[in-house]
Amino acid sequence: MKGSFDFRFPDPDSKNRDSLVIFFSGEFSADSVVKITKQDAEKNLIPSAVYVIVSQSKELEAARSLQDKSIISEIDSFIGSPAEKLQLVSFCGDGTLKIFESGLLILPSIRDSIFSAGMLKIFGTRKGLIASSGNFHFLKPSGDHCDGFIRASNLLIAGEEVGFLALALLPYLTSELKTIYVDTSSISYLLSTAILMSQKFHGCPPSIESFESYAALSESYDFIEDASSIVFISATTSGSLAKKLVNQTGFTETQIVTLFFSRLPAGQIGIFDISGGKDSAIRSFRQNECELCNAGSRLVRIVGDQFLPETPSNEQILIRKADFTNVREEFFAEFATKDILKWSVVANQASNSREHFFIDVSNFLLSPSEKFNNLLDSKVNKFFSRHTRVIIHLNDAGSAALATAIKNRVDCDEQGESDGAVSMFSIDDPKLAEISENHSVVVVAGAITSGRKLLDASRRLRMLSSKSYIVYFVGFSKLPADSDLSQLERDLKMGGHELIVLRKCSMPRITENTLTSWDVEMAQLNKFNSANPFAESGLSPLLKSRIANLNSRSSNDSDSLFLPTVANKQLSLRQTFAFWSGINLSASSATQSDVYWTINSILHDLRKKTTGGLGSIYHTTVISPTCFDRYNDGIIQAALIRSATSLELNYSIDENFSQKMKDVIDSVIENSGSDQGEAVLEFLLGLWVGKITLLSSHVFQIVEKFESALLGDDVKFMLAQIEKKYRC
Repeated sequence: MKGSFDFRFPDPDSKNRDSLVIFFSGEFSADSVVKITKQDAEKNLIPSAVYVIVSQSKELEAARSLQDKSIISEIDSFIGSPAEKLQLVSFCGDGTLKIFESGLLILPSIRDSIFSAGMLKIFGTRKGLIASSGNFHFLKPSGDHCDGFIRASNLLIAGEEVGFLALALLPYLTSELKTIYVDTSSISYLLSTAILMSQKFHGCPPSIESFESYAALSESYDFIEDASSIVFISATTSGSLAKKLVNQTGFTETQIVTLFFSRLPAGQIGIFDISGGKDSAIRSFRQNECELCNAGSRLVRIVGDQFLPETPSNEQILIRKADFTNVREEFFAEFATKDILKWSVVANQASNSREHFFIDVSNFLLSPSEKFNNLLDSKVNKFFSRHTRVIIHLNDAGSAALATAIKNRVDCDEQGESDGAVSMFSIDDPKLAEISENHSVVVVAGAITSGRKLLDASRRLRMLSSKSYIVYFVGFSKLPADSDLSQLERDLKMGGHELIVLRKCSMPRITENTLTSWDVEMAQLNKFNSANPFAESGLSPLLKSRIANLNSRSSNDSDSLFLPTVANKQLSLRQTFAFWSGINLSASSATQSDVYWTINSILHDLRKKTTGGLGSIYHTTVISPTCFDRYNDGIIQAALIRSATSLELNYSIDENFSQKMKDVIDSVIENSGSDQGEAVLEFLLGLWVGKITLLSSHVFQIVEKFESALLGDDVKFMLAQIEKKYRC
């Protein structure tokens, strides 16, 4: 164990230079003073003064040792005359600091500066602040949310450092104390050290009891609340625990002392203010007003007497071919490259809302696969009762098309002609009120995203006879998780009904209220659109054309998802696509929407994995920059950028991650005129709108590197906007 603790502090007696403190809580060593003084002077230049702090019982020994000629000579060679530079200081049992030579107390301003600087050094070295990243934040025992919290136990590692911190507690340890309450047992070591240093409790020290923070307030903890007790709270960012103790117990504010704090209400007592430390800012929010939750950050609970969890780490994930599972392969082999998997289509003309991941059931049923036909025949034969006389479909073209396909299979005589025995209605048809006596009904949905419309249909059909049997027939389910589909099935099957799903393809849930990357892109470009009276400046023809495309989206824009190349060429797949390598699909027939669906499905599966994926609670996991080198088709890179969340592309959390992504973007810009840089505008847009985040220093390196390069107007324009964004 190191026998001393040393640090610099801003000496109020010297405006130009810091002073050095060397603290000994136990045994004193003059050789340590010489060694530390030499090392400090070489590293930080000559200090204004050197304060050697020892216990009162060691001051005479220390004074004699420091008068040794060899010691004086060595110190003089490093910092100048010890008589002028060296101050021997002793601490007493009440926490006061006295200058040995004069017997005078150290000035309060110097004492406060010493304690503050020493504590902040310990706080920074021992990582007293547990900080979150953009992916997660913390739920405090108080119920508030925060992006960081103080863990006092991290600061109580080295004996001499604990002794130094204990020194500041001594004024609060009166000889009348019998009980010391602590909110966590982790600070008991600090209190025990302070009790020994005080030398006030000869043979009968006060007991130290942990009341486990807020747990005591929800139970009837048996506090002794008279003048013989005191409460020490390890740390706070708001003072809420002390306030509740005053309100719910007999303790007064003078009996409650907080060790480490960043903010305290007036009247509360605190010892160490950590708010002056580097990177010590902590944001705290009420549960229903949390900005971090609103931004999509995950919540991690702080639990237990030791304030766990441990400091989360940063990780990166490399997307592999194996992440495109056999189930996914089977689905895409059947439905990709056939103009079926579309993007941002108005599925219901009545509501005019767009469906982000749209399956064109109507188009598919014009020429369905043999596999789908066989499955449809099998399910219809099994679940279509002879009592069924009504088919009801949801109010969209895909549902109507699937309902028609089912009707054609059951509403025929032996010659294959329609006999009109089965009627078909839209769910909004007013004639539905006339079918209440039917024994069996089939409700058809071409594709479901949440199941909400099926639940609404089930409520409308409550007017059916109690003898009626309902089969809910779904062509495609896109519900995000199997658990969601299971819950929907339980809800719909109440009363003995049945849910049939022909094909499943779980996808991320994108509602009409979700702000997509296209919404963000549109808002950003509109700031420079000449049609906007508040525009900053004009756009290039390529970007003006992009605004026009975004404004005129129709059901046929499966190839207009991504920004084009700098030569205004549409991004498309080259000869091979790694994730389709085993399913015999033609890259030349693929649309941008097919690729976007594929990448989204992979990322969606990775987010659901509890280990080895993107869904870890305790770690920040980003998509490895290597993925953009491995999958270097511009269309795949664009799909990755658009499909990922901003948290999954936040490389600023780690300098190494940021450097790697900077190198990728450097390469893309350098090759912007060739295939290797065809997605350059997508990368730059990602940086501009904050979808991709790098360290500011790396962004400025990119801007400076290409400041004089021969680049297209669109690249130069976006680089200028990126620099402006990061300069602000």
